[in-house]
Amino acid sequence: MTILELCCDVDDFCQALPPVQVSLTRPALPEQALYARPIRNRPTGLHLSEIMTILIAFHQLSYRQFKAYYTTDILQHGQIDFPKAPTYARFVELMPRALLHLVMYLYRSFGACPGISFVDSTTLEVCQLKRMNTHRVFKEDAA
Repeated sequence: MTILELCCDVDDFCQALPPVQVSLTRPALPEQALYARPIRNRPTGLHLSEIMTILIAFHQLSYRQFKAYYTTDILQHGQIDFPKAPTYARFVELMPRALLHLVMYLYRSFGACPGISFVDSTTLEVCQLKRMNTHRVFKEDAA
């Protein structure tokens, strides 16, 4: 899927949803509000669908760090696709605005679980290799 197809699909999804205003950046507890800086809800040049597209495209590419992806692919090479892209620091502030819609979009895209899911295939060491013969909890699996 190209970034244009992804952007069109995400934009169609966002237009079909009713407008939802959820603030996930406000402190959850009243004690945290004493120490939190004031939150300004400034308007942005990017639409919600563009923020979501950038976040989804990052996970589809082979970048390991979001800052490297945003500063090279979006700010330098992606000016045609995202002409009003803000600085990296401002985009990081905008990301919580898209969280709820992003979860709904991904849930709609993946659909229901067929019953078998693979989360991670990384090996899990239960003991040090020199203690492998004396470990009793996962005796069959520690070999």
